[in-house]
Amino acid sequence: MLEKRRELMRQGVPRKTFWITVVRQSSGEGHAMLSVNTTAGDFILDNLEPKVLLWSDTGYTYLKRQSRSNSGHWEAIESQQNILVSGTK
Repeated sequence: MLEKRRELMRQGVPRKTFWITVVRQSSGEGHAMLSVNTTAGDFILDNLEPKVLLWSDTGYTYLKRQSRSNSGHWEAIESQQNILVSGTK
């Protein structure tokens, strides 16, 4: 995801058009991916999926994303109680 983000920035895609999004997979595991806003809709760049998909076609439960106005802040997408999202190696 971070490499995709770097590549978009290298190609001159405006930073305000993409952000990190945290989701819950059907297995219950947390996952982070890159969302990109275009005139055709919001698309997902996901290392678990070879195709670029509309956000609504992924099957994920969306939890939070970086704020579009401040990438250091996060915005809740869906109200979830007692949800822990973490990465593991």
